[in-house]
Amino acid sequence: EAIIKEKCSLLESLDENGTAIVGKHVDVTQSNINCPVRFVDDLEWSFSQSPSGHGVITMEDEDCPLQLLGEHNAMNGGLALLAAEEAMAKSNVKCSRASLIQTLTKVEPTTGRMSSHEIDGVTFIHDAYNANPASMTALLKFASQCEATRLVLVLGEMLELGSAEKSEHEQLISQIASVDADVVCLVGEAMKHTHLGMPESTCFLEATHCAMDSIAELLHQGDLVFLKGSRGIGLERVMDSFTQRKVLHP
Repeated sequence: EAIIKEKCSLLESLDENGTAIVGKHVDVTQSNINCPVRFVDDLEWSFSQSPSGHGVITMEDEDCPLQLLGEHNAMNGGLALLAAEEAMAKSNVKCSRASLIQTLTKVEPTTGRMSSHEIDGVTFIHDAYNANPASMTALLKFASQCEATRLVLVLGEMLELGSAEKSEHEQLISQIASVDADVVCLVGEAMKHTHLGMPESTCFLEATHCAMDSIAELLHQGDLVFLKGSRGIGLERVMDSFTQRKVLHP
């Protein structure tokens, strides 16, 4: 609720000449928004994920494949498209939707937000810029639809959840199980709540460099590795350690 309240404060800051653009299933009824609101839910668009894992926006029976990974990033792309159309309309700039879509399909992910990195035969999906329950769910849903020789989950704790910490990390148990991963590594003090329900997982209660090295040592060529955790955990260090191992042991 606190995150929604804070995000809605951005929309409340708009004056009556602005436009608020809201994603799927977001309730803003308790907010004092002074301008028109456009909901993605109201559009006849759908968001999905291709067999390769890339997001797809479907509008008027035509698919628009993106370079961004995951169904949730397809929705983000839809929000961006609406924002661009609104901005251009208010600025009296003419630009067709087809042209905007063509530009959208060229957008590449930023590092740490579902970015893909191949290092010595191992593919890392680096989504460890930050984490909360919603983004963790999105990552695990994406992972459940992927195939690999070995699928490895490296999940860091979700920080700053307050009294909801225990329950939110316990809820990860069933979500992780749905992925059917070959290896599950949990990192961080709060992940003990998840580990109790998944004794087969490997748990590191402290996000030390030694822990990152130990995870890197578990990886084999052909692995598909997902990195997801709060910024304070620094799971990108697993990639750094794996790269360093290649330098030291070519």
